[in-house]
Amino acid sequence: MIAVYKKELKSFFQNIMGFVFIAFMLLMIGIFTIAANFASLYPNFEYALFSSLLIFPFLIPILTMRSIAEEKRQRTEQLLFSAPVRISDIVLGKYFAMITIILIPMLIVCTYPLIISRYGAVSFGPAYSAIIAFFLLGCALTAIGMFVSSLTENQIVAAIITLALMLLLYFMKNLIQMMTSSAVISLIMFGVFAIAIAFLVYSLTHNIAVSAGVGFVLVIALVLLYSFYPEALSSGFITVLNSISIFSRYDNFYFGILDLSSLVYFISVAALFVFFTIQSIEKRRWN
Repeated sequence: MIAVYKKELKSFFQNIMGFVFIAFMLLMIGIFTIAANFASLYPNFEYALFSSLLIFPFLIPILTMRSIAEEKRQRTEQLLFSAPVRISDIVLGKYFAMITIILIPMLIVCTYPLIISRYGAVSFGPAYSAIIAFFLLGCALTAIGMFVSSLTENQIVAAIITLALMLLLYFMKNLIQMMTSSAVISLIMFGVFAIAIAFLVYSLTHNIAVSAGVGFVLVIALVLLYSFYPEALSSGFITVLNSISIFSRYDNFYFGILDLSSLVYFISVAALFVFFTIQSIEKRRWN
C-alpha cells in the first residue's frame, strides 16, 4: 500500500493537477474568508468554511476521475492485478494519496483562525471542529468519486457522473424543501432509488439475474407498502433524503456545534464507498 501511495502522490505533482487543486482550494477558501471574516467583520471562521463547501462538487470530480478509470483505459490495471499486492492495498493507497491532496491545503487553512484572531476574538473550538468536519466531508466525497471512477474506463464520463452526483448532494436540502409529502411522489422516488440500488448491485456482481431480482423485490415491496400502508410513504422519502444528505450534516458546524455523529457519518460513508470500490475491482479481476 505504501508503494502505491507514494506512486500516486508523486503522480499528482509530476503534472500540474496537484498544484492547481491545492492552489484553487486555498484561493476559494481565502476569498470566502475575506468576505465572511474581514469584509463582513464576523469572527466565526466556520462561516467561511460553510460557504466554501460549494468548491467540493467541482474539485472532487477532477481529483477522482482518473483514480481507477485511467488504469482501466490504459490497461495497466492488469499489471496491478498480477502484482503481489492485495486489491484493498491498491485502492487504499490511491485513496490516501487523494485525501493527502486535500489535507495539504487544510493544514495551511488551520493557520487562518490564528490570523483572524489578531483582529478580534475567535472561538477556536468551533473553528477547528469545522476544519476537521470540512476535511472529513472531503474524504467522504472523495470515496464516492473514486467508486464512480471504478465503474467506467473513461475518466471524462467518471468526472461528469461525479459532478452530477456531487451537485445533487449539494442541492439536496433545496430539493427537500421543494418536494411535497405525497405518497405517490414518495413511491416514484423510492422506485428510482430501487433501480439505482439494482444498478449498484450489478456494478459489484456483474450478475444481471441477481441485480434484476433485487430491483424486482424492492419495487414489489414498495407497491405493497403503498397499497396497504400509504401513510408510511407520505413523508418517508423526505425522511430518507434528510438522513443521507451529506452536506446537511455540516450545518451544525456552521452554528458552532461539535456534532460527533456527523463526523462518524463522514467516516462511515468514506469507509463504505472504499469498500464498494474494492468489491467492484475484485469482481472485475476474477472475471
